[in-house]
Amino acid sequence: MLVKKISIKVLALGLLVGSSCSEKFKVAAPYKSITVVYGLMDMSDTAHYVRIQKAFLDENKSAITMARNPDSNYFPQLSVTIREVNNGTIVNTIPLVKVDLAKEGYPKDSGAFSSSVSYAYKFKDKLDPAYNYRLVIYNSASGETDSAETPIIDNDPTIFHVPLFDNLSDTISIAKTTPGHNFNLLITPPPNAAIFQAVMRFFYVDKSTVDGSEKEKYVDWILGTETTEASKAVAIITPNIEFYSFLRDAIGPPSFGIERYLDSMNLFITAATPTLYNYMLITEAQNSGITSFEIKPTYTNMQGANVLGLFTSRVVIKYYRMHIDRESLDSLETNPITQLINIHGFKQ
Repeated sequence: MLVKKISIKVLALGLLVGSSCSEKFKVAAPYKSITVVYGLMDMSDTAHYVRIQKAFLDENKSAITMARNPDSNYFPQLSVTIREVNNGTIVNTIPLVKVDLAKEGYPKDSGAFSSSVSYAYKFKDKLDPAYNYRLVIYNSASGETDSAETPIIDNDPTIFHVPLFDNLSDTISIAKTTPGHNFNLLITPPPNAAIFQAVMRFFYVDKSTVDGSEKEKYVDWILGTETTEASKAVAIITPNIEFYSFLRDAIGPPSFGIERYLDSMNLFITAATPTLYNYMLITEAQNSGITSFEIKPTYTNMQGANVLGLFTSRVVIKYYRMHIDRESLDSLETNPITQLINIHGFKQ
């Protein structure tokens, strides 16, 4: 669904609808209440949160002043529920509880917006990928009802996995950096997923030659992002040489008196719905091209008269403590690209 862009508050993970200035348009209009929603469901989570806030636009007040007032950012009373839906039939209704995210362990960053409170709506029921989940928001003051529905992506390792790492005793080979030598990551996708991103976390140890103290560090390498059609395998293919260049730039040479050793690696693969994929496409288009300074449409999957936002699903699978083979370590030690980072052995 496409809507006209207005000025609203920045939400989590880049859910931003900005404002533009033009002599042809009136920058502010009489105050109008707009609901902005952000919810990203993940069946790996033990608690689920939905952010629901006000957009603020008032030609008689400073937007900066309004942003610092919690009353301008949150609705005083909402009824928020999640409905579990099976083939169009509601099988369960879950009420959400309003909570302060700071008290939940998610403090809000300071800035132009009010940081005294940061509200969200929470539920702890386990998500079932056999159902769709419908968010319903009722504002008793306005009488408006807003909603959105999403499938849930399954994190069952027999459904969503990387066959290469089914046997975790296997090592990874990235020894050769000449053209045509790639790291091939083949992913067996779960239903309802359209976009995938793979991140490799590389651990290494800096050891002091003075006092023997050790400091474990890591860097994250984004292997790539790929899309797929329903139920088709996903291949993320990355030239090995990119790994060497990444380590050189991300780690750099060690300080004087430091010995450096390679540890292990973790792999994180995120899968997300077509809704999130469409949102990313629209957001990317908004921020590029010859019309980047014009008023453009933005993406929302919320249904209602005065609502914008995103309610969808993702999941992350994780593989821990994998290792590269000896040939790859030798290559890291001697390759001109990575010689200066001075990795010269495995952590013992």
